[in-house]
Amino acid sequence: MHFSKIDLRLGYHQLRVKEQDISKTAFRTRYGHYEFLVMPFGLTNAPAVFMDLMNRTFHEFLDNVAFLGHIVLAEGITMDLAKVEAITKWPRLTSVIEVRSFLGLAGYYRRFVEGFSRLALPLTKLMRKGENFVWNEEREKSFKELKQCLVSAPILTLSSGSGEFQIYSDASKKGLDCVLMQHGKVIAYASRQLKPYEVNYPTHDLELAAVVFTLKIWRHYLYGKSCDVFTDHKSLKYIFTQRELNMRQRRWLELLKDYDTNIQYHPGKANVVADALSRKSGMIAGIKASLRVEPDLIYRIKEAQKEDSKTWTIVKNLDKQVEFHLDNDNVLWQDTRLVDPNDASLREALLTEAHSSPFSVHSGSTKMSRLSTSGLVVVVDRLTKSAYFLPIRKDYSVSRLAKIFQQEIVRLHGTPSAIVSDRDPRFASRFWKGLQKAWGNRLKFSTAFHPQTEGQIELEFAYNNNWHASIKCAPFEMLYGRKCRAPICWDRVGERVIEGPEMIEVTNAKVAVAKEKLKEAHTRQKSYADKHRRSLEFQPGDNVFLKVSPARRVRCFSIKGKLSPRFIGPFEILDRVGEVSYRLALPPQLSHIHNVFHVSLLRGYKYHPLYVISYPLDQIRIDLSYVEEPEAILDRKDRVMRKKTIPFVKILWRNHPEREATWETEESIWTSYPHFLP
Repeated sequence: MHFSKIDLRLGYHQLRVKEQDISKTAFRTRYGHYEFLVMPFGLTNAPAVFMDLMNRTFHEFLDNVAFLGHIVLAEGITMDLAKVEAITKWPRLTSVIEVRSFLGLAGYYRRFVEGFSRLALPLTKLMRKGENFVWNEEREKSFKELKQCLVSAPILTLSSGSGEFQIYSDASKKGLDCVLMQHGKVIAYASRQLKPYEVNYPTHDLELAAVVFTLKIWRHYLYGKSCDVFTDHKSLKYIFTQRELNMRQRRWLELLKDYDTNIQYHPGKANVVADALSRKSGMIAGIKASLRVEPDLIYRIKEAQKEDSKTWTIVKNLDKQVEFHLDNDNVLWQDTRLVDPNDASLREALLTEAHSSPFSVHSGSTKMSRLSTSGLVVVVDRLTKSAYFLPIRKDYSVSRLAKIFQQEIVRLHGTPSAIVSDRDPRFASRFWKGLQKAWGNRLKFSTAFHPQTEGQIELEFAYNNNWHASIKCAPFEMLYGRKCRAPICWDRVGERVIEGPEMIEVTNAKVAVAKEKLKEAHTRQKSYADKHRRSLEFQPGDNVFLKVSPARRVRCFSIKGKLSPRFIGPFEILDRVGEVSYRLALPPQLSHIHNVFHVSLLRGYKYHPLYVISYPLDQIRIDLSYVEEPEAILDRKDRVMRKKTIPFVKILWRNHPEREATWETEESIWTSYPHFLP
């Protein structure tokens, strides 16, 4: 017999293309028009078609397949002897770590070993907390038996998918065990040790627990298929017709009803397949780590520090810098920390060395510092719906915020034609307004206390207009179909329509379609919202109430609707701002609140004692909320919740009648209102 290895040169070209499909492979070059007669490289289905040819060609010579430490045969599945050899040659165990490693590797093949947990029980006990490591004759026997069983493990059959499974389960005070079979052949073994509280289960519950464990662990085999469950506990046959069940049995019965099971009695003497086992040890996967050493890292750091102007300035004035020093390699350090120069690639290499190296993995006691950001500025484009999330801190100044906006938005897309924002003091500052005016932006503010306005405003993309010789136009013009709209070339672009070749016309057509679709969506959503709205308009000179809401800190157990939003006023309407906003004449006590409000916050002047409150106006917060204060305790009672008695008090709230008193927990009142002493 002779063996040879043949490499198919240009393997895809070994396949002919069907006569009727040859025209589909046509392509054109400056030398002429060509068609493939054989299968070309690069087609979507080419790899699959070629692999199918190989499988059909060598089908008769393919006896087994190695897959994840297993050998798949026509008869079933067995262990890869090359992997098992490492277990059989394992030396005697000398520590708990070695026991854990051995059982982890052996446990990977536990489905092939009947009684695995029983055999491994002496070794498993060594891993218990507080157990002294003592290697005795019993553990030596267990160690050798496990290795022998793995060498002589049987071939497990593969599930045919036709159902008709047989399950043999058993339970004892040591553990649960089950065997899955089909057509008289074993598919898998499974077992686990009892948990501490399960040791006290009665026999009936323990045998039922074995059945439940079986259904859970092999759900992918059994769900939706018929199966016979054989147990040596006869009373389990009547579990579905049993009248009195405890809570545990009722819970398990719900799971049993999800499966097509037929529980049958199998005498213990005949049920020799299942055995009382212990719990499986957790499998430890072996990880092969690769280490990449950077021999020139120190040299790169030293050279980068020389090129960094700030770092080099420190080096030149080292005698004046007490906390800085040079090491033997002339690398600059600040106390015990390496000075990181402004080099992105070098920083990436340092992070990889400090956090991805197997010898470090950031094992120091000092954790990595957070980015120390406490908020986000969200910028949403109206046309494309693309969003940008810019991390910031709450104490950032308006100049720093403007710098971030320029780096992350203007740098990529140019200046927008309009910006709609909330009334944050930084957006309302003279610096921000002056900056937007210099950029040529229309700056708009949303209506106070009506965040719906801050949805998605209508923006026009502005693009960079730098000319590149390689593409004979600006990059943004090539990508989006028009020139960059920015302050530096405002006089050449502005708001005019840009004409160009077919590419630009197609791009403009796409933008027009997108705008039309957005308009249709806006109209459709408006029609949905209008179904739940009513028209409400006021005239200058009308008196209206302004809605305020309680800023409660105590959980309310009362009927929904109590302590609902109230109104203050009345206030005179000065003028109308836009379509749905009005400017009110607020008293001096409310000078800290912006005087333009959405119509949804207003109500026509009609006094009603249930809705109008007499609250000190100077205590109304800037978000139109007020603090509810308790005034008196009207009643007390105790509620029993899960064997715990919780005292409740009935609170009369300030500026509310007695009928709106609520029941609150005594603890929440003392916590939220420590000054309240009735």
